Amino acid sequence: MKIHLSLALASLLQTPTAPVQQRDLGKASIEGVITSSGSGQPLERAQVQLIRIVAPPQAAAPAVPPTPPVPIPPVVTVNDGKFIFEAEPGQYRLRVQRNGFATQEYGQRVIAGPGTVINLSAGQAMKDVTFKMIAGGVVTGRVRDSKGDPVAGVQVSLSPPQPLVRTIVRQPAAAAVRTGCTTAATPLPS
Repeated sequence: MKIHLSLALASLLQTPTAPVQQRDLGKASIEGVITSSGSGQPLERAQVQLIRIVAPPQAAAPAVPPTPPVPIPPVVTVNDGKFIFEAEPGQYRLRVQRNGFATQEYGQRVIAGPGTVINLSAGQAMKDVTFKMIAGGVVTGRVRDSKGDPVAGVQVSLSPPQPLVRTIVRQPAAAAVRTGCTTAATPLPS
């Protein structure tokens, strides 16, 4: 009995263990979390993309045309909202998309504005990157004619507001004030 137990223990001690994964010192890493700006809770199912905009430097002779960089597969967050990338040194953009939220880029200051280019060097670890995703809005309604009946086949679009334009035109008897799409005529004092 003792021999069987000793043999079993010896075989367990001799079983190779999985190698511990170590980060490649020639690569850089980016890690962070995606949250909802409204609740502050982590967002799952957010797609995070690291997009290379400049290929890493190659030591090969310039006579051979450089091959385009291989796209980096996106990361989809789970319930903790966390993401991590390991990448070659170079320049990148970091973009996050999720249904129901506005797409955002790292360093972006305004919606639909450009983000900031990320310069990664060998061995650099960029941590604590946080995206606070802004929930999208929904516009619903019905299109009706002048008699109140529904109108079918009408295309409706939503556009950002136009800048407020205010022009005053002086005429002898009236001043026309145009603000956006409305025009009002006001008699001038004589």
